[in-house]
Amino acid sequence: MRRILIGIGNQERTDDGVGLVVADRLKDRFDAVVKIRLFLPEDLLSLRGYDEAVIIDGAFGIPEGEVRRYRVDDLPCSKTLTHIHDIGNLLRLGEMLYRDFPKKITIFGIGITDTRFGDQLTERMKGRLDRICQDILELL
Repeated sequence: MRRILIGIGNQERTDDGVGLVVADRLKDRFDAVVKIRLFLPEDLLSLRGYDEAVIIDGAFGIPEGEVRRYRVDDLPCSKTLTHIHDIGNLLRLGEMLYRDFPKKITIFGIGITDTRFGDQLTERMKGRLDRICQDILELL
């Protein structure tokens, strides 16, 4: 089974970059890793040809450092994940458009509170990275 990992985040906004950092740490467990700043319609093409996609992103409304697992149909409103576009709707569009779109898609939201300008994760988030990665692996 071919699996792709999509890490989403902005490394210039402190903890908003957590999806990218976690993707780096987990990259050896996947066939491919893509790191992006925002999930846009053209990013659907990256998922084609894979059986499973795992998406990791920082999320508001979740306690800091906590990991929540979502299926596409269970995603909260777009204001929870840190994006302009509604990721759930984009993924549903990919499922409708492409026959070779992943049949299994899992989205992990990691609770963040600090998105000030800065090119590193906060010390609090850095201290939680090992646990975050372990939580994701256990939930896969």
